Amino acid sequence: MKKTAIAVAALALGAVALAGTSCSKTETHEENVVEISSNYSGTLTCTVRDTEYPSENIKVSVAEGEEDQTIVITMYKVRFVPQMPMEMTFNIGPIKCSAASDGTVTLSADGTLIPYTDVATYEAYAVTGFSGTATSDSINLSMTFATPMGPAPTKYSGSSVKE
Repeated sequence: MKKTAIAVAALALGAVALAGTSCSKTETHEENVVEISSNYSGTLTCTVRDTEYPSENIKVSVAEGEEDQTIVITMYKVRFVPQMPMEMTFNIGPIKCSAASDGTVTLSADGTLIPYTDVATYEAYAVTGFSGTATSDSINLSMTFATPMGPAPTKYSGSSVKE
């Protein structure tokens, strides 16, 4: 299973130890390392106009972000509703992460995130209210996408994929 290391570093200043959380790829402290999977597969459920549209076997990958303590999530072949003419693969980030001592990583974002690819941004599908948790075995995400049909509260629940 491919893992993305999320390090929780202990910082010492004289006799006082200060605990800090790091999701930075430059942090390589061995103590208190929390790992989450890089790849998940699960169910994405969008609610549009009071109707739930679940999509199974949606793949999600997690990669370290360019900023310290952040990740980027890629969602593959998403169709928010069955009538959507094509599937979308896009990135969401930067997403802040902080690790707890129980091995859970809390995911959050301030304000609005604009989904993007290498060649385009999707302002029409802006993400608000992003939150989630991840472990080495599972990921759970909650967010609201703007869509042409109105706001779409969306949840994703996935399990780690072994490679």
